[in-house]
Amino acid sequence: MLKIFIVCSLLINSLWANLCISNTNCKQCIRSVHECAWCTQDLPSDSDLNRCDYYENIVKHCRAEFIVYPTNKINVERDESFRPQDAFNSPVQIKPQKLSLKLRAHVPVRFNISYQLAEDYPVDLYFLMDLSNSMDVHKTKLSKLGQVLANSMKNITKNFRLGFGSFVEKETLPFVNTAPRSMNNPCMSSDRSGVSQCVPPYSYIHHMKLTDNSNLFQQEVTAAKVSGNLDSPEGGLDALMQVIVCEEEIGWRPASRKLIVYSTDAGFHYAGDGKLAGIVEPNDAKCHLNSERRYTHSLLQDYPSIGEINYKIVQNNVNLIFAVVRDQANLYKNLSELIEGSFVGELDNESSNIVKLVVDIYKTIAKKIVFTTESLPDGVELKFYSKCQNDKLVETSSCDGLKIKEQVDFQVELTMSKCFSGPVSFNISAQGLGERVEVTIEPQCGCDCEKETSPISDECNRRGKKVCGICECESLFYGSKCECSNLDSQDSNDKTSNGNISSCINPRQSGPDGQKIICNNQGRCNCGQCVCNDPSRISGKYCECDNESCDRYLSVVCAGNGRCDCGICKCFEGWTKSDCSCSTSNSSCISSNGLVCNGKGQCVCGKCVCDEDSGYFGRTCEDCPVRNTKLIKKINKYSKNKIK
Repeated sequence: MLKIFIVCSLLINSLWANLCISNTNCKQCIRSVHECAWCTQDLPSDSDLNRCDYYENIVKHCRAEFIVYPTNKINVERDESFRPQDAFNSPVQIKPQKLSLKLRAHVPVRFNISYQLAEDYPVDLYFLMDLSNSMDVHKTKLSKLGQVLANSMKNITKNFRLGFGSFVEKETLPFVNTAPRSMNNPCMSSDRSGVSQCVPPYSYIHHMKLTDNSNLFQQEVTAAKVSGNLDSPEGGLDALMQVIVCEEEIGWRPASRKLIVYSTDAGFHYAGDGKLAGIVEPNDAKCHLNSERRYTHSLLQDYPSIGEINYKIVQNNVNLIFAVVRDQANLYKNLSELIEGSFVGELDNESSNIVKLVVDIYKTIAKKIVFTTESLPDGVELKFYSKCQNDKLVETSSCDGLKIKEQVDFQVELTMSKCFSGPVSFNISAQGLGERVEVTIEPQCGCDCEKETSPISDECNRRGKKVCGICECESLFYGSKCECSNLDSQDSNDKTSNGNISSCINPRQSGPDGQKIICNNQGRCNCGQCVCNDPSRISGKYCECDNESCDRYLSVVCAGNGRCDCGICKCFEGWTKSDCSCSTSNSSCISSNGLVCNGKGQCVCGKCVCDEDSGYFGRTCEDCPVRNTKLIKKINKYSKNKIK
């Protein structure tokens, strides 16, 4: 198994030895996944120097002013300091706020973002309540606890506002009884005695805009009347969508922690259920409230899907709390797993625990930061790293257990895996917060020298222009100096091509009858140059070199530690032997006492060869068999007998 691993590793190293040199122009070179550099300097025509190569190789033969090697650059455009909200400014909990990046494809870059929980950060809490008849007792309790809830939340943040809305169901069969008497009072009993007075069914009513007046909240909840419907699931998702997207009508502040408390004792209808009433138009996820603050598209559009709810929750940075009775808790826990930033709490029989439930969940939300992305372009990859409250940097986009004014730092690693035609943008946002980091990427996927206008060049035989150090030939011409025409080739009937063919014949090689061999029979002559049939394997001026004919180690050409040059391994630095399998370093032979092979052997190709007569063995010749106590006793006993 180890041998297979070694062979695979050597094969990979061999394949990746230098893949820059195959790029033939500047743009192709710069876009390579191998972080290559390009040289625009004039190079000798008879040299084997590469225009596209690794930077450390390019600098050896190309002056700095002629090297094209764009690097990643980070520019912080806005970096306001942390601050709480005041009369003139919104709070700042995330910094920096705006970045611009110049990036090469496939080259990762890291930058930092920081978060600090602000004191008295604004909180907007909206109660969305199921007011079907069975929830009457919960409504009564909530109206009495409104002031208590406001006081409890103001102990956490002084900047707190409340809002209130209610929902029942779509006003049509089979969801409600459409008989006139039942529509007027859906809670009426069958014998007309002990009638509970209910208002006609409705989909959603926005009763109260977000306000810091807790007394008004109590009045609005008390004044709201219950209604009734036929089936058990309710139309709550219709209402929830309106609360999320009707920002101005609800009164959501841009810089606030937005909370929706969704309270019910039943399940929910979702996309597709509207077909039961002949409603097939999909929900458009837009605000549809009239002047009376009622939802107007209940009978025109289907319920929203769970995916649409989740998308709008994330887009509008809303946290959602499902406050439900015990027998519905499992259903909403499953729903919560599909909606980011949502939580589930169980109500007791009369919702008397609603204050504690909301306060506890808010504390859980507030002390945790979770970073997400908005509108991340395809081809941009992001990873988050943080020490959070530990000493070790780990990959994570969240941190929990934060306290007010405690700062936590994140490293963001960004990789652009493809080139874009122009700048692209996206946002890094914190779950449940309106703040975000705006990021703009300007791709560095081209070469400035390609934008320069150049005249027809003599160096290109008046058949092309000099661009980025090489000839860019006109149509019908090619070659390093545009010296070749598509009409001049081995297959051409043009007699002028005969002189070119002679340049493709190795004068030291001939066939059985003295015939001339063109390109070693492993290529074709094109404009006086051999074009080898398999350039990845066959090379040389006359296609005489087979790059797989060199010595091998474990079936890998040149052991992956060198390159095959016309049948001879040219080893990389630190390696020797005809197959480049022998390391010249003795670092792996140093024993614990600092000696090479413990002074009991020789370091050969990075491995200790222990002296046979020393008795020592092991990786660094430090193991000795006489350390075996039983063997020592036998030796001692034998020695005593010999003395006697």
